[in-house]
Amino acid sequence: MAINWIVVGIAVVVNMVVGTLWYGPLFGSLWLRLLGKTREEIGNSNNPLIYVIPIVGTAIAAVVLSALFGALGVSGWWQGLLWGLVVWFAFGATALLTTGVFEERPPGVALLFIAYQLVVYGAVGVFLAVL
Repeated sequence: MAINWIVVGIAVVVNMVVGTLWYGPLFGSLWLRLLGKTREEIGNSNNPLIYVIPIVGTAIAAVVLSALFGALGVSGWWQGLLWGLVVWFAFGATALLTTGVFEERPPGVALLFIAYQLVVYGAVGVFLAVL
């Protein structure tokens, strides 16, 4: 299994860029309202784990998707998109919904994050398939 580490790096960047846009100008106000928090309440964290965890998690997901794509012979952008979304649904969405229910998160918060992950997994799937 040959891992394209450049594409893994691109996947990490895609996740961080989409996350910055998603929770910033696109849906940041909605997210804060659903959480019942202000930007000041969440924006002053000096905890490096808020960046380390998504970077490592995205890298792991990209490596696993890359191995899966190799085993399945995924080559076209549409196959990458399809399999990225299948993996998102099978593992990401179902786990996030379960966690959201047990943690009694406001439904909109969980759905907003699930939609964000949908975009990330779809995009990463495309990049893995074509690069």
